[in-house]
Amino acid sequence: MYNKLYIFMEVKYILNLICDYKEYKVDANYVSFASMFLSFIKNLKSSYQKHNYWVKFYQLVLNKKPDLIVEMGILEGYSLFSFARGCVENRKGKIVAIDLFEDYPYHHSRYDDIKSKLEKWGMDKCVYLHKGDAFNLDLKFDDKSIDLLHIDLSNTGDKIEKLLLNYYHKMKDDGIILFEGGSKSRDNIPWMNDYKCVPIAPILEKEELTKLYDFFVIENYPSLTICYKKNEQSKIIL
Repeated sequence: MYNKLYIFMEVKYILNLICDYKEYKVDANYVSFASMFLSFIKNLKSSYQKHNYWVKFYQLVLNKKPDLIVEMGILEGYSLFSFARGCVENRKGKIVAIDLFEDYPYHHSRYDDIKSKLEKWGMDKCVYLHKGDAFNLDLKFDDKSIDLLHIDLSNTGDKIEKLLLNYYHKMKDDGIILFEGGSKSRDNIPWMNDYKCVPIAPILEKEELTKLYDFFVIENYPSLTICYKKNEQSKIIL
């Protein structure tokens, strides 16, 4: 079933790209442009790559039509470009993308490289890149202003708990928080064990958080957790 959905979404994605071709600055014919962009997404390094999570990110933006997306952790931009493509297609939406870039001591991308790629694909007008620490931001978000928050910061349980508490009031009532991880298998990957990191799965059972959010975990590695504020708003299930 998932493979059929993926094939359908890939065809839809290409067709939408072709129809939107004139929005972009790339010098190529319609079909080759669509193939180029899809190939670009598929060649970005990401733990999400194996199970084609771009389909979920892109489709979520198409369905939800968010005004404000906050992206914490960019790496090569796999989720960022998937979200941005949805915003361009919707003709609405702004993304604030936060990363340490060159200041991160481990695997990272360069600020100028991401900026250049956004410009190449005509997405620079809907994405604001911010170089900074997600836990010590000089950016301020109004209460109930964020539609979608995605967290991918070499996630550990303590990081996720802090951000879920800090951003509860920043999310709209029907807002969605996504973060990488949440499954028990993700908690047992080598670097989590080597550095004795706080696991994520037990955090999702803490009363302090279950009073605020409903959680849904997609198990496909690396797993993706979807967080909804507890209220009567309708929920979008990926």
